[in-house]
Amino acid sequence: MHARTRTTTRRKVRFAALLACVMVTSSSLAGAGLNTPGIRVPGGFKVAARARLAEGVYRYTITSKRPPQRIHVVRAPVGSGATLRLALSRGRIAGPSPRLSRTSVMCMAARCLAGVNGSFFRNRSGTPLGAVVMNGEPVQSSRSPREQLLVAPDGSMRIGKLRLPTSLIARYPKQIKVADLAATVDGLDEERVLVVNGVNVYRKPDQTILYTSRYGPRTPRDNRGVELLARIVEPAGRLQVNRPTIVRPYALRWQGNSPVKSNTVVLSGRGDGADQLVALWRDISSGKAREKLTLTVGTSTPTSQSLAGRPVLVKNGKIQKVGDDSLARSRSPRTIMGWNADGDVLLVTIDGRQRGARGMTLAEAARFARRLGMMGALNLDGGGSTTYAERGKLRNVPSDALVIRGGKVVRTSATYRWDRVRRHVERPVSTAVLLVPA
Repeated sequence: MHARTRTTTRRKVRFAALLACVMVTSSSLAGAGLNTPGIRVPGGFKVAARARLAEGVYRYTITSKRPPQRIHVVRAPVGSGATLRLALSRGRIAGPSPRLSRTSVMCMAARCLAGVNGSFFRNRSGTPLGAVVMNGEPVQSSRSPREQLLVAPDGSMRIGKLRLPTSLIARYPKQIKVADLAATVDGLDEERVLVVNGVNVYRKPDQTILYTSRYGPRTPRDNRGVELLARIVEPAGRLQVNRPTIVRPYALRWQGNSPVKSNTVVLSGRGDGADQLVALWRDISSGKAREKLTLTVGTSTPTSQSLAGRPVLVKNGKIQKVGDDSLARSRSPRTIMGWNADGDVLLVTIDGRQRGARGMTLAEAARFARRLGMMGALNLDGGGSTTYAERGKLRNVPSDALVIRGGKVVRTSATYRWDRVRRHVERPVSTAVLLVPA
């Protein structure tokens, strides 16, 4: 009887050990990506929640305990019920304050399924850093080459530099002699190309800059030059990249602060740039040049959407060097955009600087992105700007917060375990990356 008891006990112990092993294995499989098509959940992390946003589009909330992390990952497969779009705060990059807007507000205005904050921006002016192309429209050129997320018209993505070469073509009728008579023959025009040095950026000496209504309601207040105002003739509507547009000049101003509307453009010149605009206006007014000009904003690579970030975390499936400065080494909130081997869009926000969410260094973020399955990943604006919204509602927990310290309510960019947090606050930003219904 005693021997049977010992045998039964050993069997129970072995069964309990086997059951524990099965449970651990199942947990590991879930953490490795069970029911998470298109992404791989790294070891040490688990999927705490999953939500269907549209046909084939899912949001996963991924967490870990040591260190505490809270991450939102949105996957939109190729051909799913979502399309990638960029949004510009208040529809412009300059103009009267306020210039910035919250990601959730931009998401709601576009009726988006999901959205994250976009590119870095200048704190004082609110203008985004790097080039911006939004839904095929040239919003801003870049003063210096930056790494950009480039979305081609077919939806494929890559990371690289982007230039917006811009030109203005004037046509001068040729005079030919027919039977000893001077006559103007249509179609035999001489084309003269005026180089434009940038789009919606500040004008420097001897430059010509193109301003559209995406800059703001008026051009900069700079009276050291001239501005040629022109109406968009054909095709109607806002400018599109790589699409020649016919414009007709209607005024020349010897000062800045010129009005610019959705159906007009302004060419602003200083020094040599001013001289070529004055000469062109004189030729058009005298009939020497035709009154219609051809304006083209090109792209150095086929692009329908683009914004800048830094640094590149993953390129061609390989983790990149991310630097070693204090910002790279600090564990902070991060926003990442990229794609997997199937070309699916992946939007990632990593909460940080708070209880329950420590954040990641750039090196940790790069490793996480690669382990998630990303073949390309670009770091966008992070810190207090890191925001994730669904259908216009804030879903992550930003690091900015109102806390009570010393009996006073203060705003802080990080919270600690001893803080009395009243509420977390969403920070206004310059751009947002949105997934909208297809």
